[in-house]
Amino acid sequence: MHQVTCVESQGRKSVTLQAPEKEGIPGISKSQSVTGIRAYFRDSRGKVPAFALSEPGAESDAASIETRAQLHCDHCVIHGRKTWTSNSGLADVYVVFARTGEAPGTNGITAFLVDGRFPGITLEERLAVLTPHTVGTLHFDNVRVPADRLLGQPGRGFEIAKAVLEIFRPTVGAATLGFARRALDEAIARSMEWVAFKKPICEHQLIQAKLAVKVDASALLREHGSDKGTSAACDVNLGAIVDGP
Repeated sequence: MHQVTCVESQGRKSVTLQAPEKEGIPGISKSQSVTGIRAYFRDSRGKVPAFALSEPGAESDAASIETRAQLHCDHCVIHGRKTWTSNSGLADVYVVFARTGEAPGTNGITAFLVDGRFPGITLEERLAVLTPHTVGTLHFDNVRVPADRLLGQPGRGFEIAKAVLEIFRPTVGAATLGFARRALDEAIARSMEWVAFKKPICEHQLIQAKLAVKVDASALLREHGSDKGTSAACDVNLGAIVDGP
């Protein structure tokens, strides 16, 4: 597990986190070789996860997140708000990204594994979406998290987030493409019924171009992005991100 060394010098305490041996693994749920995290997931059947990166005001701009985490000898304290978090209020475990101050921008963000039962986690708002999906805004009010729940190295959490997003974003593209294809099917059916200038509008060249080209182009773009993004993410040695050189 991560070893936390607490050294007191001239009345001040400093914290040193020593990571375990390298282990390159493609995904945040498998990116840790920390004993405490492995023990937590040993009986993971039925556990509901959540990915807490976006924030009110910052949205998807990770460099602008304001959630803070203070590192102490045997624990850290997280304070801030997260939004658009799936499984909000239901998750057994949240992967929370917070600023720890090692550097500005994305270089000062650290990832933490936060148990959903920890005191101080409040569901502020359930966001309204079309699908029956539990998306909401969470408040982390000085949530105390054990030090062995720190994912990777301090200040390098965004690298973990980016690697995971590169794997899963193509699936979002596939889902939206599925919606587009269904809409195309409905539009084609309607165009065969609607007559203009003495013939169904599906026989007009401009209508044909608008119906087919955009969806097909989107499918090709998603496939290209999936090939590039997934291969790049899978080639990332997350052990180097998690445990350092």
